[in-house]
Amino acid sequence: MKKFFLLFILLASFGRALYALEADVSYATYTDLQKSYVEVYLKIMGNTVVFDTVSGGLQAGVEVVLIFHKDSTIFMADKYALYSPINEQPVHFMDMKRYVLPNGDYELEVRISDLAQTENALQRRIQLPIHYEQDKPAMSDIRLLTGIKPAQGQGPFVRNGYFMEPLAFNFCDKKAERLFFYVELYNMDQLFSDFFKLRLLIKDAYSGKEMLVSHKTKRPQKIVQLMHLMDVRQLPSGNYFFQVSVLDSLGNPILAKQLFFQRSNPYLFEQTTDSSDLVQSFVMGLDSATLSYSLRAMLPIVSPDQVEVINGLVHKGEVEDQRAFLFSYWAAKNPNQPGKAYEDFMKVARAVDATFKSGFGYGFETDRGYIYLKYGPPNDIFHEENEPSAPPYEIWSYNEFPLTNQRNVKFLFYNPSLAPGDFRLLHSTARGELNNPNWERILYQAAPNEFDGENALDATRMKDNFARQARKRMEDF
Repeated sequence: MKKFFLLFILLASFGRALYALEADVSYATYTDLQKSYVEVYLKIMGNTVVFDTVSGGLQAGVEVVLIFHKDSTIFMADKYALYSPINEQPVHFMDMKRYVLPNGDYELEVRISDLAQTENALQRRIQLPIHYEQDKPAMSDIRLLTGIKPAQGQGPFVRNGYFMEPLAFNFCDKKAERLFFYVELYNMDQLFSDFFKLRLLIKDAYSGKEMLVSHKTKRPQKIVQLMHLMDVRQLPSGNYFFQVSVLDSLGNPILAKQLFFQRSNPYLFEQTTDSSDLVQSFVMGLDSATLSYSLRAMLPIVSPDQVEVINGLVHKGEVEDQRAFLFSYWAAKNPNQPGKAYEDFMKVARAVDATFKSGFGYGFETDRGYIYLKYGPPNDIFHEENEPSAPPYEIWSYNEFPLTNQRNVKFLFYNPSLAPGDFRLLHSTARGELNNPNWERILYQAAPNEFDGENALDATRMKDNFARQARKRMEDF
């Protein structure tokens, strides 16, 4: 056994890795005043799954597993295969599922895997609150849409005679001139006897500055369906909230919901910048491969909402949009020298890539790379190669952990496959990271009968053994 420190000390703050398989996963909740239900929307990015030759062209398929957790138990689950249309070339494909759920707080677990290459998969967990009452005013979730058009027949995205395609990743690209949305209002006749007003607002996600405001008048009914659009041609690139508010007679909001989205408008951006003009900036010297690499490396340092946006930018491959996002991000970090801020960060990313590369993607797409770049170098690393009944593992220790206001935080990585560099996060004491009560049983699964306790199903610890170091290292203060 041996102990060592990482050989490089460059620091950055990072987020989750980009999966090979990419999908937009979103939802909206509604009620018909008798029961509540959720619609789950999926859009599979066609260039991230395997298309096989079939009669008539090419087709891809994925396995979808949806698990609704409630009160730490599985409330409901669904599993099915989703296939793309048969086409001459790979295409994106979509699906929508509707589930009736009683009111409560759920966590939706989504697992999607490529039927042609099962290791090409992704997994997401989404907090899903549903709270509607039959006799009280309420508002559904907001759906942002690519457009609304009369439907020809029925289908999963047809509602009230209109085809409504969700806006993937809530990302409004440079080609979009209008932002469409759909929302439902319930029991408005309890609040109003005549017409009532709604305010539709787009505001900056960080400053709160109101960018676009519109008003709408509706008649009160048990269920009011609102479809509308807003002109976003003059909305600059940036992060925004779209907000819908029901106003009282004095114009004050009494009911409101909002949804995050991002806008890329590089042409407007170029016209309105001066000394930091995009055309003259550092991003113009970056080719397509470098742009993609840089954006993937940036995933951990952006906000959770921007992760989906970057995924969309990478897979669409529009270099103008990629450059606009890259420049706007680093210009916000360092308005005077955005190129220097970018290059300082990329030195870190390249070092992480080289240090943690395992053969399964970039080094910053591994669990160790993610933790290092998100939280910085640990104060201590315990590396074990030859402990009986355990695969190689590492325990990283952080004396101070300001991001969560903790001390003596530990991360345990292990290598069950024994492949070079394939260390995976098994357990952590950091708030918000993977916390696995059964980590000890999993780590020492080669000794399944040496558990501590009388019941193998409930036991989470292993018997003390002079050769077993993991628990001692994890509990060492």
